[in-house]
Amino acid sequence: MEANYIDRPGVEPLWEIKDWDLPEVEWTPNEPHIHYDGTIPSQLRVEMLKPYDENWTYKWNEHIDNLNNIIISTDQLLIDQMWKAPHWKNFNIPKSQALVINDKEGFEMGYHIDNRGILGVLLINIQDNEDSTLFMEDYIAPTRKGTGFFMLNNSQNHRINVTKNRFIVYQTLNTASMFTNM
Repeated sequence: MEANYIDRPGVEPLWEIKDWDLPEVEWTPNEPHIHYDGTIPSQLRVEMLKPYDENWTYKWNEHIDNLNNIIISTDQLLIDQMWKAPHWKNFNIPKSQALVINDKEGFEMGYHIDNRGILGVLLINIQDNEDSTLFMEDYIAPTRKGTGFFMLNNSQNHRINVTKNRFIVYQTLNTASMFTNM
């Protein structure tokens, strides 16, 4: 797994991810994704049934450990100014909150800036997808299987417009989960 920091205003802090290899798994649709505030934004965003395959989960957690180490060691002024503090070494993307999601054709979220309750977002493509997140600064997140991004919430104006079914792993990072190693 590799994660490269994208040093680009309007996109950063964002790490573009590649080689996030996961075992092939047959997914079973469960129910529409319930947004963090309890609302169901769309019948076109469907979570896959848990629990996930044990081998898949093991590999996912291995990648999370690697990503945590990469993020902690990132040396960028914006990270220093906005995020680093004495407890930064305890930064931790939790392993238990990944959601496998099928965004169906027609799913859309217009341009938006994530609310401050969301500190970060991890998105990994688990198949080759046609569509991805588009940032206002004309940055299009990767679409190939095993690629994706992790962003710390800043002021990234972005949107999603799905024209063909996509399968992703999606995980948000909130205040309660960010520093679980403290």
